[in-house]
Parts: sequence; structure tokens; C-alpha cells
Amino acid sequence: MPAGGSGVAELVAREGAGVSAGVNITPGADDDGWVVPAPVTLADGTRLQLYKDGEALHAAYEKIRSARRRICLEVYIFASDETGRAFAELLGRKAREGVEVYVVYDAFGSLASDRGMFEGMRRSGVHLQVFHPIRPWETRHSWRPFNRDHRKLLVIDDSVAWMGGLNIGAEYAGSWIVPSSGGSDFWRDNAVGIVGPAARMFVGAFGATWDYVAGGGRIRQTEFVRNLGAFEPARRSKMYRGMREWETR
Repeated sequence: MPAGGSGVAELVAREGAGVSAGVNITPGADDDGWVVPAPVTLADGTRLQLYKDGEALHAAYEKIRSARRRICLEVYIFASDETGRAFAELLGRKAREGVEVYVVYDAFGSLASDRGMFEGMRRSGVHLQVFHPIRPWETRHSWRPFNRDHRKLLVIDDSVAWMGGLNIGAEYAGSWIVPSSGGSDFWRDNAVGIVGPAARMFVGAFGATWDYVAGGGRIRQTEFVRNLGAFEPARRSKMYRGMREWETR
């Protein structure tokens, strides 16, 4: 992560901490004005950390490397560029090590990605699902080409979660995962790392999507709303049941 320097100090003095004047695409650079905030600790001991641009994907990548039991990844775009292939190779390696790896990617968002990359992940033992295939003949359930999955979610060992607006690709990671070729414009976005008890509830969110893609049904079952009092008891119990089932896998 950027660790400071005179450029950051001047920017903070002028505009205030946390102000960004650019995209954080290179580890150690401070010309974007980003000042890494301290983590926030919740009452249950959960720690929240705000990440910016490429450092967010780097944090996710490092957490995947340390996974011991299960990895759940849901993403809209899983590119087959250098960054995407680095993630694919790491996920495949973890699966070969015996970690249960589940990946859901959106068919439209990843339409330009090399299918061979996904097949390689599957051969390595990664459990892979495609959200709403574009080609009707590849659809196992109802064909819904206009319903897309834009969620970006990572849950590791049921104790670490990562969520935000970044897909897996070079334009989101910059040079934080592998050296960037600089062939595209970079995206500006944030993500949040969640470590502790609160990460467990995201297991249910991922599990609902996985079960929907694998088994079909109503798309509303993939919703994840924490204001449970606003929903009828039957839907609450179904969500809790799905969460418990995924927690015991």
C-alpha cells in the first residue's frame, strides 16, 4: 500500500486525509493522494478495512493465497488477461491443494474471456458456475439474458470477506497483481475487507447465488437483505437454512 511521502503530506495538508487525486495502480506510489485509513472495529470484533483501486484486488489475492478450507468467489467480469490468469492459476492451485474453491462468473460480463482459462480451472478441481449463459443452448434452466450478476464478493474460510466494485482484470488491478501492460484505461473504485464474525453472513449470500445457478428457481432467492424484519418468516427461514447448509459444507 502507499505509505506516505512528501506528495501525500502536501495533499493532506491542503485537502484533507483520504482525498484522492488519481488512480492507485502501482504499489508504493503516492501520486494519487490516497492515505490508507485505519481499520474500523465493530462491536463483535469484526474489522473493516477500506481499499482503493488495485490494492483492493491485491488484498483479495493475498487472502486467497492463505486460504485453508474454502474459497467462494462471485464476480461480474473475470477477464483472461494477465491479472485474470494470475487469479485463475492461484484458484486452481488452491483447489489442487485440497481447498474447496467455488467460482460464479457472469456470462455477459465475461463474454470476451478465454473459455480455455475456465476449463483449466475446472480441470484443477475448481467448482465453476456461469450465471445466465448468453447462448440459449447452454442454458440448463430458464433463459434470462437481461438478468445479470454484478455482485463482486469473496468469502474465505467463512471468516474473511471482500466486497466492492472491482472486477478481476488489469484495468482494475493496475500493477498490483502482475506488471500491467497499460493497454487500457484504469477504473477508479473501492472495496471493503471484512475480517471476523460478520464475514459469516456473506456465506449465505454466496450460497444463495450458487444454489440458484446450479438448481434454477426464482431469481429473487439470490437477494441478500439484512433487514430481515421486512420479510415474511418463510423467506427468512429459507435464507437462514441456506446459510447453515453452506456453513456446514
